Amino acid sequence: MYSPDQYIEEKRTINLRKMQLLSWVVAVVALIVYGSAFYSLADDPSANVFAGKSVAGIFWILLGFVGMIAAGICLHELVHGFFFAIFAKNGFKSIKFGVLTKPVFAFYCHCKEPLKRHQYMVSAIMPLILLGILPSVIAVFTSNFLLLLAGYILTVGAIGDVMMIKMLVQEDKNSYVLDHPSEIGFYVLKEKNVER
Repeated sequence: MYSPDQYIEEKRTINLRKMQLLSWVVAVVALIVYGSAFYSLADDPSANVFAGKSVAGIFWILLGFVGMIAAGICLHELVHGFFFAIFAKNGFKSIKFGVLTKPVFAFYCHCKEPLKRHQYMVSAIMPLILLGILPSVIAVFTSNFLLLLAGYILTVGAIGDVMMIKMLVQEDKNSYVLDHPSEIGFYVLKEKNVER
C-alpha cells in the first residue's frame, strides 16, 4: 500500500532530441514491417483508394483521413486515461487531460496518483496496441490502405510511451510510479530506508 511519507521521488524524463531521433528510426522500421505485411498479405494491395473518384471525392477522402488522425491523437490520450482510471484508486477523479505548449505542443493525459509499475506500463502501452498495431493488422486483412496509414502514424506517435516503458523495465517491479504533471516522464517512488 502506497503512503507518501514512506517514499522518495526520483524523476525520470525523456530526452526530446533522443525521442525525435528514435521516432525516425521507428518510422522506417514500421514502414518496412507494415508495408511488407500489407503488400504480402492484402487481397488487393495495389487497389488505388482514389481510383474513379472525382476531385471532390478525393478531397472528402483526404479530409476524412485527416479527421481520423486527429481523432486518433485524442483517442491516444483517452486510452491512457481509461487505463489509468481502471488502476487508480479514485478512478477518473485522478485523471487530468490537457495541452502542453512547451517544449513542444502536445496533448497529454496525467494521472495524479501513483500506480504500481506494471499498471503504469499497461496504461502506457495500450494506445500503441489499440490505435497503432491493431488497426494496422486489420488494415492488412481488409486491404484498407488508409487505415494502414493511420495505424502507421499512430504507431510512430507512440514512441514516447515505448521509451517510458523501456525506462520502467529497469526499475524494481514492486515500485510505484507517479506520472509527471508537466513533462514527458514520471517519478519512481522508492521506499525510504527506515532505521529500526
